[in-house]
Amino acid sequence: MRVARLRPAASLALTLAAALLSLGACGTTSGGITPKSPELTFVNDESSLEETIGAFLETKGLKVARVGESGDTWLVLVWDGGGKPNFRITVDSFVSSTSDNVAKERAILLRLETGIHVGPSDLRNVYDRLNAHHSSNWAGTWYVDPSDGQLEATWALNIPQEVAAIEAGLVHDALVRMVVSWNELSETLGQPAPSDVL
Repeated sequence: MRVARLRPAASLALTLAAALLSLGACGTTSGGITPKSPELTFVNDESSLEETIGAFLETKGLKVARVGESGDTWLVLVWDGGGKPNFRITVDSFVSSTSDNVAKERAILLRLETGIHVGPSDLRNVYDRLNAHHSSNWAGTWYVDPSDGQLEATWALNIPQEVAAIEAGLVHDALVRMVVSWNELSETLGQPAPSDVL
């Protein structure tokens, strides 16, 4: 989907603010103490890992869709862009290390798709702005997908086999930080918009 211009909009800021409130406001006990999130350990069963993450994100008040087939599923969370294209975050996992064709580690990959497509004549300008954004914001790696020109970000969390577990709360934390990063980047890109094709 191409849009005429990417400009900062109060509606997008309000939508993101509401999303952030829902991301952080839920999941506490009546005493105000956040319960410990479930541990994510190395497993060969991809679907069970995604299900644990999805169930935890739902305790935070998020709507999580399960996509795919048994044994190969991923999670999708969609936000209303508030007058801009909707953006979504996909959470999936993959084998990140093998030894003798045996899986040794698994990584969780968060991918934010903005719905904004960059035209070829705007790439240099957008790359300059992405570089400036990365110099002050470390949340996620932003890039333009070469296959379709969509502006996207990724964030990976690795689970080493039998070495360490990570908490599902780290997935939630990465998700929140990516949404904040997109809010900041959308403002940067909108002052002014690089051109009519962005």
